[in-house]
Amino acid sequence: MQNTLYKLKLFQRLISHKKITLAFFFLLFFLFPCY
Repeated sequence: MQNTLYKLKLFQRLISHKKITLAFFFLLFFLFPCY
């Protein structure tokens, strides 16, 4: 779970002004785990 948090932090840093994209990626990761 910590790894996911780390990735999320990186994503936030990369797309801090694009929270919608972050949410989209999060949804994609939830829909397609281990892909």
